[in-house]
Amino acid sequence: MSAISSIPAVNTLPLQVPASAPAEIENTDAISPQAPSPLEKPVIVTISAEGKEKLAGEQQKNADIDASKLPDSIKKYLKSIREIQKKIDKKMEELQAAMSDHSLSDKERQGKISKIQLELSVLSGILTSITNDLRQKEVELKLQAPDLRLVNALMAPRGK
Repeated sequence: MSAISSIPAVNTLPLQVPASAPAEIENTDAISPQAPSPLEKPVIVTISAEGKEKLAGEQQKNADIDASKLPDSIKKYLKSIREIQKKIDKKMEELQAAMSDHSLSDKERQGKISKIQLELSVLSGILTSITNDLRQKEVELKLQAPDLRLVNALMAPRGK
């Protein structure tokens, strides 16, 4: 039994407003017995040093995109393309490892290779789709040759 299913249901009862209530109270639909108490403490989330480093790394790897004067929509496409390229690189490494993993039987190895190849195919399709969307956005925004050259340079695969 999950923790959620063990919580008893709370029925919302109609709120009775006395006739002597101020006239400002007209819509009582928003008032519910489930509303959080103003005395409840807020939830505080702290990010670990490792999390902050990872965030800084993510921002740094796209610093060249952020620094460009390209429209924000183009920047989003470029960041997505880089992320997919990174995933493809990771899958290629997995594929190489699977191909040389002789601890698996031939059938297991072939199954693992086939699965990774399918994932690579899906990622390649996504990359193609995002690239096509980017090209359509370039036309829609009527980007000029210098910006188009910059877009091509920024979307070129980068070193790890």
